[in-house]
Amino acid sequence: KDYYRRFYTASNMILVVGSPLPVDQVMEWVNDEFGRAPAESPPYFPVTPEPVPFSVRKLETQGETSTTYYSIRFSTTDLMSSDLYALDLIDFILTNGEDSVLVKDIVDDKKLAYSVSSSSYTPTFSTGYFDISFDLDRDQCDTVRACVFDHLQRIANGDIDDGMIARAKKQKLAEDIFSIATIEDRISRIGMGYLYT
Repeated sequence: KDYYRRFYTASNMILVVGSPLPVDQVMEWVNDEFGRAPAESPPYFPVTPEPVPFSVRKLETQGETSTTYYSIRFSTTDLMSSDLYALDLIDFILTNGEDSVLVKDIVDDKKLAYSVSSSSYTPTFSTGYFDISFDLDRDQCDTVRACVFDHLQRIANGDIDDGMIARAKKQKLAEDIFSIATIEDRISRIGMGYLYT
């Protein structure tokens, strides 16, 4: 309740309306709802930056599963970095689709894992991470890790087919277009844009 009262205030909200309603009517409703709220500055939200890791960190847990879930995660950059877009493309090159690098090599050809996925996540308040996750048998973890690092080293050395980059760009653009198919998607995109800026 304390968190709600502190952060869910008019000064800490962005209201985006997508509708054929008259602007004057919407403004009247907004003023009725939010105009009564006391004028105050947005709450201060101190965030301690994630320190740069100086060694490998490992976490292992056990549970009732039929396979092993194995994840390799790398610290990345903040939201304002130009490297953000390259990370999105690497995500698509590595695991998006049947022709992606890790799907073809580790899942299809070498049969070291049952599935693979990756993601690049960057919050607004700190640095992000790049994650590559596998569903595999436990005894394959070291082999898979070596394969992943081999592929990443090749990408870092520029040893990557231009066709893969072009395909990843098309896939990312298509994902972006499909993510704004409805009015709800579009107004959400506008709201997030305000938050980021």
